Amino acid sequence: MSAWVVDGEHVRVLVWAGLHFRATTDLELGWYYRKKWHYLNRESAAEVGKMLMRANVASVNYRYDESTPVSYHHRAPRHTSWSVAEALKAISCYEYQSSERPGWNRSQAKIFCNALKGLLLRRVDGYDDAPWGIDSTTKPRAER
Repeated sequence: MSAWVVDGEHVRVLVWAGLHFRATTDLELGWYYRKKWHYLNRESAAEVGKMLMRANVASVNYRYDESTPVSYHHRAPRHTSWSVAEALKAISCYEYQSSERPGWNRSQAKIFCNALKGLLLRRVDGYDDAPWGIDSTTKPRAER
C-alpha cells in the first residue's frame, strides 16, 4: 500500500463539507474524542484542518520513515460546489492516505471522518425514505 500527503485543498474541502452539509444551520458537526465533545464551526475550522493534516503527515512519515513537516494554511477551498458523493469519496481518499500509523482507528482524525461520513450519508438522495428495518415484506424503493 502506498500513501501520500494530501494537498491542503483536500483538507479544506473536508472541513468545508462539515460546515456546508450540516443538518441545520444551528447544528454543528460533533465528535467525541478523549472524553470530550469537539465541534466543527467557523471558529474551530482552522484547528480541525490542522489536526487532519497532522494525522495525514504522521501516517506518511510513519510509512516511509520520513520526517516531512506539517504545512497547512486554512482558508475557504477554491471550489465550493462539491456534491455529497464527491465529499464522501474525498473522505475515503483521506482515510486511505492517513491510516498507515498505529492507532489510526482510535485517532481524532478517524473519529472526525466517521462523524462527517454519518452526516453526509444522511444527505444521500432517498436516505430519509429508506426503511429503517428490513424484513421479508419490505420492498426496495424501486418496487414501491
